[in-house]
Amino acid sequence: MLDDNARELLADATGSWQRRFIGLVNVRSDAYAPFACLDGTPSFALLRAFGSCLIDIAATKDRPWMMAQVVDVEAPDAPPALAAAVRKLVLQ
Repeated sequence: MLDDNARELLADATGSWQRRFIGLVNVRSDAYAPFACLDGTPSFALLRAFGSCLIDIAATKDRPWMMAQVVDVEAPDAPPALAAAVRKLVLQ
């Protein structure tokens, strides 16, 4: 069902949403590679880089608080959730 919804909402000339997601992961992996992670915890610099990517696509009204939200609120839960999502994606 999720796949059908994603295909309907996100499909375009570039192909399936899975291919687009993997392409974005590859691009972001190269961008984040220079930053450190210790015991699965991203460095402050990595979080700032990630926050900058979000700010670039966020609505103008959301940009002032976006960095603090990413670094202070979302970051503690992100690594385990991301790892679980990637495992699920790879196993499909």
